[in-house]
Amino acid sequence: MVMDRNNRSHAPKGTPGGGRFEPKGGDAPADDVTPPASRPDPHDLAAIFDRPDLARQIDFTLADGSHVNGYAMDCERLPREHVPDGWHVYAIMESESDDDDADIMTIRENTWVNHRMDFATDRDLTDVIDDPELENVADWGFTDRTLADDLA
Repeated sequence: MVMDRNNRSHAPKGTPGGGRFEPKGGDAPADDVTPPASRPDPHDLAAIFDRPDLARQIDFTLADGSHVNGYAMDCERLPREHVPDGWHVYAIMESESDDDDADIMTIRENTWVNHRMDFATDRDLTDVIDDPELENVADWGFTDRTLADDLA
């Protein structure tokens, strides 16, 4: 690596690619400035879940195939004034249906009517909260893990 008078690096003359400026950041493209996303710490959720052993992991598959997952306590509301940084709380509204076997949910910012539960997730849904993909979510369920499992 040779530095010119303007403090720019380039390959030395007489070598393959000599005189050309070298890319910044090693193998990463020069425009790669986004830091890697890191998941917020589940330990922070103790502020809103008094009983981590009862906070079950929940997973939703949206119409586009993407997943939203987090933690919830069935039939419970979470205190929204103490949500830790990096976490978001949303409500699940049960959709009314004539089919008793259908368990169709809609993800909302908050709801009072047909409220099933609140859930905490690290995925920010603010920009898509009114998107039809968050309505009539039929593919969802609790996993076999709890928040306490993930804290161990």
